[in-house]
Amino acid sequence: MRTQMRVVVDSNVLVDALLPSEYIENRKRERANKSKNFWMAVLEGKHEVVVPAIGLIEVCARLSRVMRDKNLALDAPKVIAENAAVVYQDEDFVNNFIPEIVKIDYKGADAIFSAIAKRLNLKLLTSDKDLYEYLCKENKTLGVNALFLEEVSDTQIEGTGD
Repeated sequence: MRTQMRVVVDSNVLVDALLPSEYIENRKRERANKSKNFWMAVLEGKHEVVVPAIGLIEVCARLSRVMRDKNLALDAPKVIAENAAVVYQDEDFVNNFIPEIVKIDYKGADAIFSAIAKRLNLKLLTSDKDLYEYLCKENKTLGVNALFLEEVSDTQIEGTGD
């Protein structure tokens, strides 16, 4: 089986994928369904994903804040780490990625996700429209390629086509 996508995945996509349906606002339901379909394809081995360690923390914090049952929030980082390559922020990371993060010049963790995508020559899959538009606008300068979840075809999301 050919891997359809190899991407760095923004924590917004992961939160939507893991959040139980009853916690999803109606206006975000379509986006969440797309995230859930993407994550199912990851679990089936159709996509390879990379997540920075800060993404595990972000997902846990957001799920914990939204849900009363904290067990899912506590289990989420383990589930993600079992199905994704995790980039840990050790001394090597600091030495190699900080210059990219500074160059990207965007808020907090989004700069980390973007720098990892650039350094690993992967695309960043995000549902954050502001981040996506910034990276597209600055693509020639930054060299970070982004995919906006809502614009990716269902067949690509599900890992069933190009």
